[in-house]
Amino acid sequence: MSGARPGILMGHKYGLVFTGLTDDLDHHSRNSTPQDDDVTRSLTRRLAILPMVVGSVQKSDFRGAVFGSGYMLRSLIETRLYDEVHFFAPLLAHQGAYERMVADVPWLRSVRVSVHQMLHLHKEVVTHDYDLVFAPTFSPEVAGLASLRKATGTDFRILSVIYSISYPDTETAMLLNMHAPLRDDDLLNCTSESGFTIMLALAGHLRKRFGVPLPLTLDMAVVPYGIDTEEFCPGDRDQACAFLGLDAGTRYILSLGRFSVVDKFDIGPVIEAFVRARQRLGGSWKLILAGAAAHGTYLEWVKLLLMRRGIDDAVIIRPDVSDAEKVALYRASEIFVAPSDNPQETFGLTAIEAMSCNVPVVAADWDGYKESVVHGETGLRVPTYMPRFTSILPDRKLIDNSLMHLLVAQTVAVDVARLAEAIILLGSDEPYRLRLAEGARQRATNVYDVRQVGAALRHVLTIREIMAAEGNDTTGDAGETLDNLVPDTSDASSLWDLFGDFATRSLVGADTLVTSEYGTAGLAETLPVYLTPEMEELLYLDLVRPICRACVTASPLEGVRAALLMSGRDPDRVDYTIYWAVKQGLLDVNPT
Repeated sequence: MSGARPGILMGHKYGLVFTGLTDDLDHHSRNSTPQDDDVTRSLTRRLAILPMVVGSVQKSDFRGAVFGSGYMLRSLIETRLYDEVHFFAPLLAHQGAYERMVADVPWLRSVRVSVHQMLHLHKEVVTHDYDLVFAPTFSPEVAGLASLRKATGTDFRILSVIYSISYPDTETAMLLNMHAPLRDDDLLNCTSESGFTIMLALAGHLRKRFGVPLPLTLDMAVVPYGIDTEEFCPGDRDQACAFLGLDAGTRYILSLGRFSVVDKFDIGPVIEAFVRARQRLGGSWKLILAGAAAHGTYLEWVKLLLMRRGIDDAVIIRPDVSDAEKVALYRASEIFVAPSDNPQETFGLTAIEAMSCNVPVVAADWDGYKESVVHGETGLRVPTYMPRFTSILPDRKLIDNSLMHLLVAQTVAVDVARLAEAIILLGSDEPYRLRLAEGARQRATNVYDVRQVGAALRHVLTIREIMAAEGNDTTGDAGETLDNLVPDTSDASSLWDLFGDFATRSLVGADTLVTSEYGTAGLAETLPVYLTPEMEELLYLDLVRPICRACVTASPLEGVRAALLMSGRDPDRVDYTIYWAVKQGLLDVNPT
């Protein structure tokens, strides 16, 4: 796949690489007949859904379910393959909540829906003869399903989805599932090609670590999440501003995500980029920071930073927005900023939602954004740098998950200067911004609309039946092709090893560093930066000012680094400090 046009990638011997959803899937739909549909349907097809939200039901709307499982469920319904959908609640206490939840979802009204208990899953799979069991997240429960199928003599297929790969549980799940009695018609869907590549690298790492030829039996595919482009659609901007209580005469840049430096992105660089852009664009522009207030202390730090930067009157904070408010925010805004820096995210739904609402996206050149945001057509991607460490936190399984994500993300440096330049370009060149806005909406509807994604998923789930009906052999080993794609020497002990290719590149010795205005200010005063005790353990904070002094005049990275190492400092910690300074906008890379 090229990355410019994400589509379906399947690992089995007759699943080719589909470089575009519309072009390739339309070939089947244009030539399909009622008889073809009969091939992929039985009298009644039943779909079983394992718990959507483990432990509790938090919202009455599936789009709020964790890990994007609700988005994939909607796409499953849009395949039009299933007549009955059985939801399994984790506890008896959740029965009523689940029943209310499914009753409130309009797109479930086309199928017969019932709620069952996980306690009785072993009986239900026998009674109801499920065609497919959907495990919303790739976890050890997939191996459990395979064992249950074998023990009960049932024949259901298993579908699971990779949303976040960076947690140690994913490695455990992969290891268990390599040993589980999975079949080559079971399917693991990765919502981006980046995720697909990482899963193969993880398989290679496990083989190397344990010294055994663990097979990849189940099939893998790449089908993105789908959104409802009829819900996320352009609308009257004045009405949206009125609904939100915003001044329609002001122009808005929107950044939307959880207020969490741990599992979303650091807002500090966004603020620094906005400070720079506003100097060029003028006071008619404001920044909106919106999303769930997942970590209250971080939100308070953001407010403090805005006050210290003197732009608290130019930034609007909207925590815990409703679904209606979210759509209105997209419609009221003219630029969407998505500077993702965290390895836990492999897709980026908010960027797709913004595109669908006719808003061009300025995104980090990072993971799934490389596929969803087409540079110069639907938005702009900003260079993103990530190091490869050899001695810092060598085994992620020994570190707290949240801490590991924070420490890694603080070295993923979205180029602040280029981020500001991209905002300035879209804010000052109206025809260009409008052209990208049109391209964004077109791409969202052509590639990511939930009905289109449902058609893609239908193709993935029925290709074996279609080929069998056409007299083609479907008995090959799915794992054979996938195994050939698994790298032999993948080292993925740390997240820097595993996710290094998510970024544009690492910094190299020839890169030039220069201290920014913000960094220069830091030479004279203490800047408000977000730090935890663990970050202070890895950063050489006493080197930040010497680095900024050394780079007042543009200096090659190799010279700056060599001078710092002469004092006997740890090389990886020196690099950690340099990347952190670049991330915070204290240093600019290769200034133009």
